[in-house]
Amino acid sequence: MWPLTWLFGRFYIRSVIRPTWFWYCEGDSIITVDYRQTPFIIRRVRSLSHNLRQSEDILVGRDHVNIFLLPDANTKEVGEMIVRDAGGNLVTASSVTKEYLAQEGAGEFQFGLFERGFTSNDYKNSVVYVNSWANGGQRWEFVN
Repeated sequence: MWPLTWLFGRFYIRSVIRPTWFWYCEGDSIITVDYRQTPFIIRRVRSLSHNLRQSEDILVGRDHVNIFLLPDANTKEVGEMIVRDAGGNLVTASSVTKEYLAQEGAGEFQFGLFERGFTSNDYKNSVVYVNSWANGGQRWEFVN
């Protein structure tokens, strides 16, 4: 569980097992690398039904979130959304068709996927994807 105040700022996603490996947006794909990092923003998909201070709002595994790239300059509140493509790979929204994006849940992820749902192959520069079997992924953490 992470307080949302941590998640509304600029942060990087890093492997717990291989702490030098970070998520990086290269072209339209999210890959794991050890030489660069891309900052991301996590947002709750649906607002809570009651008012809560940001510091009291905690995400748990079943909460649905969107992942965004941090925008260039301060032109937008968030940058481009990260979605899963038909093969489960994490890609930018602009790399899939509008029809695919219109499908319910294309850009939604359960927050718990950061615990053991997202994975990449055991080598650098491999695409991050949603693992198709339970608890088959890697653990990822948020760092500033």
